[in-house]
Amino acid sequence: LLKKKPRILLGNSATATNNHLEAMDILSQFKDFDLQIIAPLNYGDMNYAGKISDAGKKIFKDKFTPLTEFIPLDDYNKILNECVIFIMNSYRQQALGNIYTMLYMGAKVYLDERNLAYSFLKRIGAIVFSISKELVPENTEALSSLKEEQQKINRQVIEREFGRTNLNKKVRSQLIDLLENK
Repeated sequence: LLKKKPRILLGNSATATNNHLEAMDILSQFKDFDLQIIAPLNYGDMNYAGKISDAGKKIFKDKFTPLTEFIPLDDYNKILNECVIFIMNSYRQQALGNIYTMLYMGAKVYLDERNLAYSFLKRIGAIVFSISKELVPENTEALSSLKEEQQKINRQVIEREFGRTNLNKKVRSQLIDLLENK
């Protein structure tokens, strides 16, 4: 089935809007797979972090790794780089920097379709996936990494939309508009 144990990044913080418990319920359908779930819980609501950490360990045992302490940025980036899947189960737009970073790094990104980031990213040509429709056991590709061509497309979309050249153009355009309207 899977050539490599998928490392899954679940959420971005210890906040209830990440809907960790709902995502873990969905992921529990895959708990017999050889996988590793990493949940950044080192900032936000520490009571919530404890509950999520306990629930994750109860459901997934040693396949669940909560990040409850701050670690050096280089170490955190290594962890992110090893995650082939990022699940951001928020209904509202949040963690856009994390989403863009994970897309650029080549991860398969799952979002809730109610999240405006989902429709925005689809509209600009990024390859993102629906938690409710595609993160299901019937989908034999659900826990597989993105194909190289898909990773390339996502990098191009992120560079085109958010790269330095485009941001410079947008800022320059806004400055010119501001000066012309004075």
